[in-house]
Amino acid sequence: MSAQRRAHIERVVALLDQWATARQVSPQERARWLRAGWLHDALRDAPLGDPLAHGPLAAARAATDGEHDRGVLDAVRYHTVG
Repeated sequence: MSAQRRAHIERVVALLDQWATARQVSPQERARWLRAGWLHDALRDAPLGDPLAHGPLAAARAATDGEHDRGVLDAVRYHTVG
């Protein structure tokens, strides 16, 4: 992962954390939001050909690596298509 990509992900996670605070979400929900933030562009720099493929592939990889929360996986999977 490039330094630029890592910095982007860190900014996204910081923003999600701010939103969670502003919305007073539970600690469990905050953790879900932050996991999705860390995962959303994990494969963005991979040579995949299709620039939209990194979302579904990152979700599949996260599931393989132990993420079982459907909401987190869907957030990662679909973040590229709005």
